[in-house]
Amino acid sequence: MKQRIMMIAFLLLIVGLAACSNDKSETTAPEQESDSANTEESNDEQQQATADQEQQQADIEEIISSNQVDEEEVVATVNGKEVAGSKYNLMLQQTISTLQQYGQDPSDEDLVKEQTMNAVISQEILAQELENKGIEAKEADINDQVEKFKGNFETDKQYKDYLAQLNLSESELLEQVAYDIKIQQYIDTEMESVEVSDQDVEDYYEQLSSQGGEVPELSEVESQIREQLASQQKSTKLNEKIKELKEEAEIETLI
Repeated sequence: MKQRIMMIAFLLLIVGLAACSNDKSETTAPEQESDSANTEESNDEQQQATADQEQQQADIEEIISSNQVDEEEVVATVNGKEVAGSKYNLMLQQTISTLQQYGQDPSDEDLVKEQTMNAVISQEILAQELENKGIEAKEADINDQVEKFKGNFETDKQYKDYLAQLNLSESELLEQVAYDIKIQQYIDTEMESVEVSDQDVEDYYEQLSSQGGEVPELSEVESQIREQLASQQKSTKLNEKIKELKEEAEIETLI
């Protein structure tokens, strides 16, 4: 399900940077495929897991409902451009999911509002930067990414149900994919390339080893570690650029 994971990472990129900016980085081992069969859960365990998931989803939906704004309400202006409530609502669920991921309380309405607004403004500022740079996403590339994303689902119903969980329509998904493609182009063309040294890889591997547990040989995970460290560096550079653009922008929040 790598493509699905990549897509969600893109969708949550801006929110994740905002939500965890004050958290310490946690070293995690790259995922390794295992030939051993997982122990099958008992029926009782499966039923309990399903019930827990349903309750969690119900709690999230209640929080979302209580924090949504009118779709046409102007929630902020960025460099004179109005940002509609529809964009705020779209980011809201992603913010709540990310807060949960980082162990923060999604029922804290002030926190949810702050993080959602920060993400919406960051997204708008970056969108304006992409437009100013003339960066565009080709329709063929957009369709290709969407088809790869769909390929992770066995049926069209599963695909549409998943979009519903993300509070995304298909047109909004296309828009988001185009935005993500443009961000990647921006990172590749407008920012200095990132370099991961052998020492960086060795230091990271030593951190993994010091945490205990079974760790594969360095040769088996080196490429994955390099990718992970490069991704972290790119995220840091993008976050720094967004902060710089925010300092130069005229921003007014209206909710």
